[in-house]
Amino acid sequence: MHKKIANRNKLAEARSIERRGMAVAYRLKGLGYRQIAQAMRDSGKDFVPPKYDEAKAFRDVKQELDRAIKENAESSEALRLTELMRLDRLLMACERGIASGDAKTINTAIRIGESRRRLLGMDEPERQELEVKGGMTIVAPDQFETAEEWQKQSGR
Repeated sequence: MHKKIANRNKLAEARSIERRGMAVAYRLKGLGYRQIAQAMRDSGKDFVPPKYDEAKAFRDVKQELDRAIKENAESSEALRLTELMRLDRLLMACERGIASGDAKTINTAIRIGESRRRLLGMDEPERQELEVKGGMTIVAPDQFETAEEWQKQSGR
């Protein structure tokens, strides 16, 4: 009995995944949710309910995008961890040269540390200014907490 229920749940989940994927594909083609719902109903696929409407299309697209965002965040974190491990190995390889005072190895170790800090977001953002003709200086606005701070600093 439990095996039948489990198989039915797996089939329902597989159909949901296929339906959400199809809805996202239509959205990527530029269709609006009402158009997606119509195209899904017209597809004749058995995993699309007859009363599939734009609210269900929106929900399917949102659920699939949320899943993709979560998956991407997890793979980004795994990639960050992999890079940190590589940097650790490189730094360990520098130990003998650092201990002997080799300037080239010490500079390499410093660059490895800089890479770690950037990867971990530990460094303050660099102030970037652009000087244009007439002596006016433009400061990158993403370095300020508010638009008012940016306007005050840039003389606007």
